Amino acid sequence: MKNNVLPLREDRNLGFRGGVKNKPINSSTIHPLNITSPSPAFGTLPRGVVVEPFTPHASRFTSRKAVIRIIRDVGKAWFSDTLRAGFAIAHTAPSRKSAFTLAEVLITLGIIGVVAAMTLPSLIGNYKKKQTVTQLKKSYTDLSQAVKMSELKNGSIDDWDYTLPAKEFFETYLSNNVSINKSTVSDSKISYKYLNGGPCLEDLCIRNSYTVFLADGNSLTLSDNRRSDGKVVSIDINGYKEPNTIGKDFFTFAIQKKYGLSPFGYKDFGVAGNEDEGEYNQVFGDYDRDVLTSEKSFACTKGKRGFWCAALIIMDGWEIKDDYPW
Repeated sequence: MKNNVLPLREDRNLGFRGGVKNKPINSSTIHPLNITSPSPAFGTLPRGVVVEPFTPHASRFTSRKAVIRIIRDVGKAWFSDTLRAGFAIAHTAPSRKSAFTLAEVLITLGIIGVVAAMTLPSLIGNYKKKQTVTQLKKSYTDLSQAVKMSELKNGSIDDWDYTLPAKEFFETYLSNNVSINKSTVSDSKISYKYLNGGPCLEDLCIRNSYTVFLADGNSLTLSDNRRSDGKVVSIDINGYKEPNTIGKDFFTFAIQKKYGLSPFGYKDFGVAGNEDEGEYNQVFGDYDRDVLTSEKSFACTKGKRGFWCAALIIMDGWEIKDDYPW
């Protein structure tokens, strides 16, 4: 009778196999499993798999189910180890870091420089305009309050003596209501210019005018012209600092009977000359933008003197418009 027991032999894919259907395998005919030199299909024995060694002389039997169970455990353990190994490699392998090249950096800087060159002048100009309006409005408000406070002590502005010399007028009516830094006569220090760039030759610029420097850095210049209906007072929003130009940092007002502190030229204050006959017209009358920006000599227009620029800013709602001769 033929022997029905098949030897368990090592297999390249499964490691070992053999036996007869539904019959135990005789361990005396099974070659020992070499666990120190396993099949090339698996490499080293995975973690978690325990195989009890047996020898041809052992009396125990191994069924087909046991063999299948061993193969299944080996496969699971091998798959788990493979995943862990792949995860470790993926998270420990050096990664490639990207960076800009020198050429890309230089091109970017060049673009930024071009954009800045195009936009910065406009931004700086707008900032200076807003700063000018803010300082002028504050100085105008402070001077208006000083005039009103003086009326409480010295009576209505309609009764003030405007024929007093500039220094005496300031000391009589204004000195107690403004914060003074120091006082000087301005005929030796500051040279003011018209809006058109020419030197200012008006009496409020050079002829014995009296300048008072305030604690906030502004200055007041009072004309020594002894009119009976008012006194010319100019505000320099930054004191000694440049540009010392009418319409840019130097703005002219007048303390007038009936109207109080008003822009120079308001109503009939000033010389109402006929320019067609060569006479300067200092009066703009009521607020009229077409007149304030006209070709009159005192108008707030490029090429003109700029004495009416304070009136233009006030008329435009305390704002320097785009057409302002900045």
